[in-house]
Amino acid sequence: MSFVSSWILSIVGVVIVGVIIDLIMPDGQMSKYIKGIVAIVTVLVIVLPLPKLANKEINFDFNSSIVLDSELIYSINENKIEQLNILVEKRLEENGYKNVDVFINADLYSYELKIEGVFVDLSQAVINEEMANIDKYTTDIKGIVREVLEVEEEDILIDGR
Repeated sequence: MSFVSSWILSIVGVVIVGVIIDLIMPDGQMSKYIKGIVAIVTVLVIVLPLPKLANKEINFDFNSSIVLDSELIYSINENKIEQLNILVEKRLEENGYKNVDVFINADLYSYELKIEGVFVDLSQAVINEEMANIDKYTTDIKGIVREVLEVEEEDILIDGR
């Protein structure tokens, strides 16, 4: 017999015993004390098993698996990539590299976003006379991109056409 059915059976048993005692007892001073004791016992029989019932794990396994919504994952990852692009471009601008376009390549349908590559376009970059030779600054740009995106240096491609 399960826990719940034995609990209900004990409640019914206590109520029946209480009714029988009430029928047998004559009216008087002692009757109201006995009724009070039976009421307390009934409440205890109802309340005491509740913590045990609350701790019991209820399993609702219907042999179904959770299917991830690929469009939701795509949308979330697309927003992450967009924010990362803005962050890298802002950091490059703070370091003196203006109008630099950054493109992040990643699998947007994967559950955990992993950056596969980064393309840095310097074709629209504003280069002042102090930075006439942009080649010596590509290592600095790669360092900034690596720091922000936490990618390997070989995953960063810089093009300055």
